[in-house]
Amino acid sequence: MLTMHLTLQPGQAASFTPDCATRLRCLEGMLWLVRDRDTEDKVLEAGDSLQLPGAARHVLSSVGRNEPVTIELAVPFASGGTALRPRWLAHCLRQFL
Repeated sequence: MLTMHLTLQPGQAASFTPDCATRLRCLEGMLWLVRDRDTEDKVLEAGDSLQLPGAARHVLSSVGRNEPVTIELAVPFASGGTALRPRWLAHCLRQFL
């Protein structure tokens, strides 16, 4: 499993579109998640996780006014497709920065 940790400061938002199914886990703080073409927003607290489908745009935002949110994004490390995985991490980083 390849993982990446990111922190959003209070009031900060970011969006990304993963190439493949990705597990998102809230490590600390409270995260607000909106997915394109989904009528239901999600709120995750520390310890909560969910599976994000690939090819869908997700908007993430820190809910707390004074507290950052730290998240973990994880994708399975698949043999045969290993060349794609480092690009996935770089692609996610570019979208968040």
